[in-house]
Amino acid sequence: MERKEALDEIEEFLKKAFESAKKADRDLAKWTRAFPDGVIPELSDNGEIANISVYPNHVDHSHIDELLKQALNGDALAFDAVIVWAGWHLQGYRSIPHEEITTFVGRYLSGFNTRPAGNRGRTENSVGNTLQHAIIRHAVWMVKGWGFIVARDNKTEHADTACDIVADAMVSLKLRPASYDHIRRIWHSGLKLG
Repeated sequence: MERKEALDEIEEFLKKAFESAKKADRDLAKWTRAFPDGVIPELSDNGEIANISVYPNHVDHSHIDELLKQALNGDALAFDAVIVWAGWHLQGYRSIPHEEITTFVGRYLSGFNTRPAGNRGRTENSVGNTLQHAIIRHAVWMVKGWGFIVARDNKTEHADTACDIVADAMVSLKLRPASYDHIRRIWHSGLKLG
């Protein structure tokens, strides 16, 4: 595939993906706040958010303790997160490795604990970045699949890499981040997650 064709395809993908992201933002915000390192938005090649996967096992005990405290103080999102985390353990036929949460879930299932009212849209600032970075990594992955190398090396001329093409598309669409270095860092940060 030629560079111009790749740039046109990626611009179209990014345009659709960021439109789709606006629709998915609330669900993503909810789960990113609950499980900051365990939410992975999955994108289709047409730019739609195909799924938002939640991996509660990526949460340390201190975070779970904080979520339980928030749930007991009436935070609906924290309440949901505690139930999801406990359910993840039970679904894998494991015991819940937290005595207070075992009691909390038991009281919920018995009807003593009820879910609090909603949180009125509270979100964390990192939510937008989580989805934006997933979209950018997917775009780089697509361009890489078309035969472009991911990032520059000593032999690579400017504008001949997947990160350059994605950065140029972001500039064209007036989206940020729009620099090669920023796109490359986002790509490499995603490699640490996988």
